[in-house]
Amino acid sequence: SSTFRAEVAALESAFKRANASTLTFSEGLRSLRRSIINVTAAYTAFSGAKRVMEAGQFFQTQEATMLMVTKDAKKAGEELEFIRNEAYRLGLDLEIATNGFTQMAVNGRKVMDNNQLHDLFTGFSEYATAMGVDRVRYQRSIMAIQQMMGKGQIYAEELKQQLAEALPGSFQIFLEAVREFNKDSSITEEQMFKMMKDGKLLAKDILPLVGKYFSRDAREGGALAKQMESNRVAMARLNQTWFYFLNTIFDSGFGRELTDIFNLLSDTLKQNTVLGRQMGEFFGGMLKQAKEAFIFIHDWIIIIRAMMLYYTEDIRKAFKDTFGEPLNAELMGRIVSLFLLVGFLKKTLGFLLGILGVIRSIKKLGG
Repeated sequence: SSTFRAEVAALESAFKRANASTLTFSEGLRSLRRSIINVTAAYTAFSGAKRVMEAGQFFQTQEATMLMVTKDAKKAGEELEFIRNEAYRLGLDLEIATNGFTQMAVNGRKVMDNNQLHDLFTGFSEYATAMGVDRVRYQRSIMAIQQMMGKGQIYAEELKQQLAEALPGSFQIFLEAVREFNKDSSITEEQMFKMMKDGKLLAKDILPLVGKYFSRDAREGGALAKQMESNRVAMARLNQTWFYFLNTIFDSGFGRELTDIFNLLSDTLKQNTVLGRQMGEFFGGMLKQAKEAFIFIHDWIIIIRAMMLYYTEDIRKAFKDTFGEPLNAELMGRIVSLFLLVGFLKKTLGFLLGILGVIRSIKKLGG
């Protein structure tokens, strides 16, 4: 009786210790919720800072590229101001529109003057807005025009397979420009294809005329005016305003300090190559020791297998002679499992017999 009470008391103490060191389910959920909130806040802050950095880097790149084209800081600023105003007015994707105009300016320096470039970009963008094309099709279209400028000629590959597919109606617009340049309204599509094939359709002759036809078709019937009042254009303007806001943060000290941090980290890493070498040697030593441990384990596995084959040879031979099939690893495992099961049943039976003896003793005492 005293032994039984002592065991019960010990069990109660163990339960109390376990309960004291265990969180309740609701406490666990609250802890998990706090962790999730903290991780989400950290990720949001990182993403926000990263977006500010990307916006600032984008504008810096465009300013440098435009400066390369114009060779004049004031002129570069005016060009960027033009593209940003047009992108806001027409609800264009600012990044794609700015990249597109910048590349058109680079490729079009020998094809058209600045006013013609502006007219082409405006007419093309108005037509794209009126058509309601998405950012992917707009990017494909403007890339086709860039390729025409870069090659100096208009080929069917860029016009029919790229521009006309992404921006329906473009082929007819180019046909009208070709007719105007040649002062021949009877030119057919087949004739224009032959001109392209023969290399007679030069970009410097046709592209300056294309912009006004794009703009004309966009405005006919009020399509452009309708799109500029749409929710899609309003949302694009909001996105641009947000992008400008991020760049304002970048220009107001964030970018300068971030640049200093990057330079400082670069200098620090550059001046601490010895530390890097020592870290490499340290972790290399850890990996080398782990490799040697794996080799050691591998060798012992081979030795154990050899020992098993050596000491069980007679058993396997007798098993085959008795049962007619070889004793493989699976059968050996099943036999060992059977022995373990027999031992477990023996212990269980002894435990049950012990309980039976206690019951008999209690009955003798009249319990």
